[in-house]
Amino acid sequence: MSKKPDSIDINDCIFIKYNNKKNEYNVGDVISFIKYDEVITHRIIKKESSIFKTKGDNNKLSDKFNVNKDEIIGNYLGKINIKGNKLLFTKIIPLKLFLIEMITIIFIIKYFLIDGVKRWK
Repeated sequence: MSKKPDSIDINDCIFIKYNNKKNEYNVGDVISFIKYDEVITHRIIKKESSIFKTKGDNNKLSDKFNVNKDEIIGNYLGKINIKGNKLLFTKIIPLKLFLIEMITIIFIIKYFLIDGVKRWK
């Protein structure tokens, strides 16, 4: 079975809209939820009140468990395609922390490497 082009790989960094408990979820929505101490992102295939049946887009069968609304973290918004599991994005980290780290690294590179080389010339 070939993979869907927009499917989520296990090492992709995904972005979700946080569940504020007022959100409504419908069949077809892709949600992230916590089950068995893991974060899982699957599509809703059946809805009965606040109980959902889900299935991964690349899975042949639906999940063997149901998802309660209380277990939902939020709606899937998008992803960054990352190859390999040694990169920073292999674990879920807050986006703000990542941005602060990137700004710090850029500052260090600019100040010490680029500007430092100019000072020594």
